[in-house]
Amino acid sequence: MMKKYLTLLTILVFTSAVNIFAQDLDEILDNYFEVVGQEKMLEFNTIILQGKAVQMGMEFPMTLTQKRPDKARMEAEIQGAKIIQAYNGVTGWSIIPMTGSMEPQDMGEQEVKGMKQMGDMDGDLYNWKEKGFDLTLVGEDDMEGTAVFKLKLVKPDGDEFIYFMDAENFVVLRVDTKIMMQGAQIESSSSFSNFKPVSGVIMAHSIEQKMNGQVMMQMVIDNVEINSEVSDSIFEKPTSN
Repeated sequence: MMKKYLTLLTILVFTSAVNIFAQDLDEILDNYFEVVGQEKMLEFNTIILQGKAVQMGMEFPMTLTQKRPDKARMEAEIQGAKIIQAYNGVTGWSIIPMTGSMEPQDMGEQEVKGMKQMGDMDGDLYNWKEKGFDLTLVGEDDMEGTAVFKLKLVKPDGDEFIYFMDAENFVVLRVDTKIMMQGAQIESSSSFSNFKPVSGVIMAHSIEQKMNGQVMMQMVIDNVEINSEVSDSIFEKPTSN
């Protein structure tokens, strides 16, 4: 009988601990969405980000255009050549003059997946359950002197994202990513800083991307346009002449 009571007590304690932990995750997300202005973000139909990027020692202008639902178009001009990557919510295409062709080419599966994520204005954390993701609170950590919450998000395809969220200010400072690409696991990291309010939403204006610990690209956002008129046609693949 005593063993039965002890087993029941263990189950109750474990269940309570799980419920408390889950509640902590919900509270963290609630604080995060409140701080970044998620409700206001839902009123945005289009976002145009303009700025510059530095890659391999070269600085070049870039523009990212997002439109609901899930549409994205990235433009960059490097040494006089205009690169375009676009996703219409279903399929993606690109024009990369460096390949020797000015014709639009269909994107591969991995590229499409990246563009789809880029087109999600709200980010993976918003409505993560409805999107079919698994999200857990790993715990707390210290990131260069800043206390952070660590959240682990796993997508159905196995791609893994670790979010480092400022425990005091509730903004995401870094996201570490592990994805499978052509049979190999690729690890990358994106760091966010220089947060500024834009039409009631807090946005990072400086982004640094690393792969295997090496800096691959640095981006600075100079201008943000909200709810400008954007035609769906710019996300569609141009027809060949």
